[in-house]
Amino acid sequence: MTIEKRRNDSLAPELMGDHEIARNFRALRLSASQRFLRELNQEKGILALMEQLQAETDWREIRAHLTMLKEYSRSLNIEENKVILYQVFSMLFDDNGAIRRQAAQAVGELLSVCIREEEAICKEMIHRILFLSGKKTERKKRWIGSDLRLVMRTVSRRTKEENCRRMLSVYCSYFKSALWDELTCLNLLEGIMDISWKSWTVMERGYICDFMRAFMKGENEELRIMCFWILDRWLSQGWHCPDDIRTYLEGVGTWEDRRIAEQYLISRIRQVIGLTEDDRTFWQDYDYNDLFQENLRSQHLWLDKITNLDILKERFKGCEEKEQFIYAVHLLNMLRLNSQQEVFWRAGEDLVEIMPYLHSHQKLEIIQEILKAIELRDD
Repeated sequence: MTIEKRRNDSLAPELMGDHEIARNFRALRLSASQRFLRELNQEKGILALMEQLQAETDWREIRAHLTMLKEYSRSLNIEENKVILYQVFSMLFDDNGAIRRQAAQAVGELLSVCIREEEAICKEMIHRILFLSGKKTERKKRWIGSDLRLVMRTVSRRTKEENCRRMLSVYCSYFKSALWDELTCLNLLEGIMDISWKSWTVMERGYICDFMRAFMKGENEELRIMCFWILDRWLSQGWHCPDDIRTYLEGVGTWEDRRIAEQYLISRIRQVIGLTEDDRTFWQDYDYNDLFQENLRSQHLWLDKITNLDILKERFKGCEEKEQFIYAVHLLNMLRLNSQQEVFWRAGEDLVEIMPYLHSHQKLEIIQEILKAIELRDD
């Protein structure tokens, strides 16, 4: 019996090593790239690919197509890129979050190529994203902000400075008026969350500050928190606060009538500009279990949640391993139960940061739970 078992074991295939796995993946990638290029080089290859992409229903295949289009956009001419751009635009409102994210990145990649020769294409595409969604539901209109954020981030990273300046100039023109509807204003501000204040000219920063000033004293909590979020990030990058905004922050009002995220952001801003030294005590003693509960409520604002994550990150920094694991489990729950993609990205990034501080068995438990969650999700 033992001899027979050994004989069967000797016939079993050996598992591939790390280098062999990597080599096989490279071979698969090369084969897929060559096939994709052959299809592109055929007569009307672009149109055929667009028809195939439009008819595809498997989200995995759609993502594979988008990856290829994004990578080879710089090998195509302007007209071919424009054909792809208009097709990919329709995917910005797909129900699948992974497709939306990848489509927005692809739009940014394609625009970074087109803007070198046609500035008008940027004006048209930003306008389409902002305003040609009029027939969409409010839920889908709320995706516009994250789409714009990814588009702007990709363009700023993938094109030369002079071309990036053209894009920013086009985008900033929308800040010259604060008369858009509130959701459009929120989407416009979300689009610049990753853009440094140094990327804007003095005049453009003036337009943006005037735009935000119109909402900092308003009743819309989302817009107020968004304005304070951007101010906080700019100040942390070395920006100097204008005197009128500083004056407003000096008499900002009582803490009790504001959400915890707004309180936290205002206190950080006040501390940076030297208005106070002890405003932060209100959140240092805040019960983190309340923040955990807020973060898991589906109706809670995504801006609240990512600001809560800032608070929790500082709260658990340098804590004991037991508390670090509690924090990691909360981030895992946010990945499993949250449908807001901005929060989903941020929770994932924070979880990656905290993983090195966990024990091996804790890391294994987290990874196993993530794999289970992946099996249950469709994106």
